Amino acid sequence: MSDNSTLFGGDAAPQPTPVRTPAHAAPEPPRWGNPPDALTEILPLEDLQPEMSLDTPNVPAPLAGTPVPAPTRVFDDWQLSSEFEGYVPAVVELDKLETRRKTVPAKQGWRGVAHNVAGVNLAPGKDELYEMALKDRVQRMVRTTFPIAVVGVKGGVGKTVVTEVLGSTFSAVRGDRVIAVDLDPDAGNLISRHGRESALSIADLIAEGSPGRYLDVRAHTSQNKATRLEVLTGPDFARTPMPLLDKDVDAVMPILDEHYSLVLMDTGTGLKTNLMTAVLRKARALVMVSSASIDALEETQVGLDWLHHNGYQHLLHTMVLVINNVQRGKSNINVDAAVKQFARQIGRERIFVLPFDTHIFEGRQITLELLSAKTRRRYLELAAAVSELFPRPAD
Repeated sequence: MSDNSTLFGGDAAPQPTPVRTPAHAAPEPPRWGNPPDALTEILPLEDLQPEMSLDTPNVPAPLAGTPVPAPTRVFDDWQLSSEFEGYVPAVVELDKLETRRKTVPAKQGWRGVAHNVAGVNLAPGKDELYEMALKDRVQRMVRTTFPIAVVGVKGGVGKTVVTEVLGSTFSAVRGDRVIAVDLDPDAGNLISRHGRESALSIADLIAEGSPGRYLDVRAHTSQNKATRLEVLTGPDFARTPMPLLDKDVDAVMPILDEHYSLVLMDTGTGLKTNLMTAVLRKARALVMVSSASIDALEETQVGLDWLHHNGYQHLLHTMVLVINNVQRGKSNINVDAAVKQFARQIGRERIFVLPFDTHIFEGRQITLELLSAKTRRRYLELAAAVSELFPRPAD
């Protein structure tokens, strides 16, 4: 140890008596009279060891050669340690938990009025549930384009109206692309019942070759803004020298198959033409239309017999019969008896009697919302029956 007189000069001052600081107390800093290297005289080396932490257990070190056990895990693959033996964790089955869900409020009848006016959330009634079930059937998935031929052996039975309203019902309920094509070679008037938007026709679409984009096809069609049904009209009957031919059907259908889910084909009255042969060859379902008159029903029976004897038996199994009341007032025949007679050849669930509708009788462009509630319901039932003919995914 160095002499303080040598370090600071002058006489050496008396040295204070060393004081041992307890281990739990902070060491007192050295005084100015003591140099830093005199700290070992104030605090012995054994007192400079760090204090034992309260978090560190005072466990003696194991003896040499003694095996050290591995630490015990509390959880090992959902198994508890020996300290929790006998405890089984609870299993919660989430699929059995009951949850309170909101119900869709009624939109029709007095229940719908109560919801709109008073905000009372009432479940739909029986009639509304039936309509919802019909719409579910109409929305059945179709994995490939489904062509539907609308035919009528006698003129004036309303097959063009059936094509327009049935196509509008499909388009409004399904929401995918639905198109109706006028394939009547004798001045078909489908576009007049639908509304013209484009001046182009099926002849212009065929002349373009094979347009790859939907927008190229859409430029040739007229769309109803309310239902989004599209119509591809035939060539101008008065200004076009050549009528529609079977090769036109063979050329246009592959184009429509690329962009539309349902294709409705409005046809003429001739069954023994090359054009009708091409239509029936493409069709996967048939809607036979007759009026509620004795002569029309007799010719409809002739048409069914012709299909049966000319190789179209498969279409008889995918056919829907429509008896259309095109005249005001009561029919001069017993329609119920006619339905029972046709039910021997066609399932009763695929025969529909359409009521007379004043909006259709006007002969102008048809608006789905202006039809009577009974007419709209019949067409919804008709669309649901046709949807049952769609091929199943397993097919």
